[in-house]
Amino acid sequence: DPDPLLPPELLPQPWAGAAARTVVAECWAALDATPLPPIRLFRWYAEAVAEITGTPA
Repeated sequence: DPDPLLPPELLPQPWAGAAARTVVAECWAALDATPLPPIRLFRWYAEAVAEITGTPA
């Protein structure tokens, strides 16, 4: 995915943004699948992670 803050010509090559978003989505899904109660810190990031994973916040 393109970086929302930089035009493509200013991104370093290779751009790791798409891979990083995928890893975040996988980690979030793994945490969400655990039987533990939600960690309060993650509430601060719920909106950003929902956008990355395509799930509701």
